[in-house]
Amino acid sequence: MSKYHFAKSFRRATGMAPHRYLMDIRVAKARELLVHSDLSIEEIAYRVGYMDRSHFRGQFLSTVGTTPGRYRRELNSPKRIVLPAASEGAGS
Repeated sequence: MSKYHFAKSFRRATGMAPHRYLMDIRVAKARELLVHSDLSIEEIAYRVGYMDRSHFRGQFLSTVGTTPGRYRRELNSPKRIVLPAASEGAGS
């Protein structure tokens, strides 16, 4: 099968080009590693198939809408929940 026919068949079956499909899988795995590991962004980029951190950053940004570093910081930052003081609403 030629590259052209493969790409056309792949797009028909999945709704996306092979390259886009691969990028989506890589970014999904990177998102998982950013949240659930302490690996550096450079190591995550390498593990998901990017040889260059800046290329990974650009692909991540275009897919997710934020940089890998900001994504990690925002999802790993403790969420603050403000509870009412004990004296508030206790029959006063």
